[in-house]
Amino acid sequence: MFGREVQLLVGRFNKGNESGGETVLDLSELDIEFDVTRSVEWFDNGAEITVYNAKPETLNTIINEGNSVILKAGYTDSGGARTIFAGQIANALTRREGKDVVLELNCVQARGNFYQLARLNMAVSFPKGKKIRECLQDMCDYAGIVLRAGAGAVLDEGIDYPYRRSGTFTDVVNDFFDYEMYQFGKAIVYLDNNELIVMARDKSLELEHVELTHASGLLECTAERDESLNKVNYGYDPEYFFLSKKEGDIAPKERPSKAIDRIKKVRGRCLMNASVVPNCFVVIDSSDDGDPYSGALAVKGRYIVTECNYRGGNTGRDFTVEFTAQEPVGGKDE
Repeated sequence: MFGREVQLLVGRFNKGNESGGETVLDLSELDIEFDVTRSVEWFDNGAEITVYNAKPETLNTIINEGNSVILKAGYTDSGGARTIFAGQIANALTRREGKDVVLELNCVQARGNFYQLARLNMAVSFPKGKKIRECLQDMCDYAGIVLRAGAGAVLDEGIDYPYRRSGTFTDVVNDFFDYEMYQFGKAIVYLDNNELIVMARDKSLELEHVELTHASGLLECTAERDESLNKVNYGYDPEYFFLSKKEGDIAPKERPSKAIDRIKKVRGRCLMNASVVPNCFVVIDSSDDGDPYSGALAVKGRYIVTECNYRGGNTGRDFTVEFTAQEPVGGKDE
């Protein structure tokens, strides 16, 4: 519908993220609705997925054997579906809703601060010639981390040999680097539990970012001012402000004059875009030349996404990402 593409795989992924095999069911042809939350706070991450009118044998398999999901979404004219959620089924419920049979899946994300990438199993298969950027992005999407920075000339090259590997995420990334990049002197790869960085041999790199304008799918964006917990008000002396004692009993700490540590925050909504993920950079411009309030209401600048909610499906609902983001520490509007 309207170029939307939604893919839902459910089952037991015995070889990581490989979609083939008898243990994985492809439900992409069914009516699907989803509400996915991903945040820099790992405990907020989860997904509610609703599937309509699956076959009886499919329901039985999911209820009795299915334990994991991979959900992909996107537009066919802008790269197609990409992974927006990979995780485990926490609760599965079947019920009737009028003439429909409904399957509800409540899921938790595959990883967070306490689920290290060294424990995340995956399997990949890339053909010769596939761009390095696409290979790394596929792996990052599955793990739920950000391709933070790269060397453009290197990332746009194709791999010299077909690549297939299964193992932990860190093992696969390091092996891909050794097999497809290091031996050709292409780049250096740095990986931690939240991001992947590719640096060229000459130490150059380019920050990866997503541009959000009205032309590229931005629907709305507003700035937020929140000083409720800034350091000047409370951060340096919360005891003085919050405890029920006489002022004379608590000597306030010395607080020299300084600028308020006001971090600019924004909230926005855009068309479905799997590149908008927690920890990624977004360059936003919500200005409108024909709007007299544009100078006061428009958001312009570079921000880091802290939370996003993917909502929609292939049934006609909204197909959007709602996100919150904040200015990089020490950064200013561009």
